[in-house]
Amino acid sequence: MANCAEYLPIWLGLTRIGVVVALVNSQLSGNVLAHSINIVDPRYLIVGADLAPRIAAIRPHLPASLACRVLGSSTVDLKPMEPELAAVAGEPLLLSECASAFNRRDCLVYLYLRYDRLAEGGEGQPLPSHASGAIGSPA
Repeated sequence: MANCAEYLPIWLGLTRIGVVVALVNSQLSGNVLAHSINIVDPRYLIVGADLAPRIAAIRPHLPASLACRVLGSSTVDLKPMEPELAAVAGEPLLLSECASAFNRRDCLVYLYLRYDRLAEGGEGQPLPSHASGAIGSPA
């Protein structure tokens, strides 16, 4: 998803229920985008309607088991996310629905901060760095 009003609440909500989120650069496309998605081995992918054509273009290079959803109106052949959002009550989460406390070593989010300089073509591929619960925590 590109920067939009829904981005932060979706990210924080997913984190609250224990999902590890990979923050992929919304400027990527083609093989570099496919690599960035595949390297973190996701089970679910949420894409904004404006970026859905990029996902549709690389869909053959993503695992068939990867559930892809599009947020917003799109002509791309991806399942819409809105019906799933409508099925959620909108009430605050119960404590039992929240992720249990994170261990300091648990991965909380993948950030793409490094590039593999040895990648084919010399362009470099994004490599995810994981941020754990230890970030900003006293030793």
